[in-house]
Amino acid sequence: MSASPNSSFVIQRQAALTNTPVLLRAGLTDLWGWNIINKNAAIEFVQLFNAATAGAVTLGTTVPNYVIQLTTGVDVATVLNLNQDMRISFPLGLVVACTTTETGSTAPATNPVNCYFLIN
Repeated sequence: MSASPNSSFVIQRQAALTNTPVLLRAGLTDLWGWNIINKNAAIEFVQLFNAATAGAVTLGTTVPNYVIQLTTGVDVATVLNLNQDMRISFPLGLVVACTTTETGSTAPATNPVNCYFLIN
């Protein structure tokens, strides 16, 4: 089943995502896709959490619900999925952060990453 053409999508931009958790939206949030620019020469990880507030996430302690790995030197990692069965749902809300390890708390060493998230 595809997403409804009447669905209200919002593009949430985080121009400098780093290891400070950011609330994209409180309440039920469906993630349909993303576009992430990683100019770093190291692998980075965007952690996504099912949480109602940014304060509910403690990086390195709170286990992420989903992690996007950005390989070394990738300019753009893009996923766009409008198949309703493939969206990623966050019932409490969606909080994001970027770190140097999959479940860690260290900020990217050189540059924050530039992210666009397609949500509704």
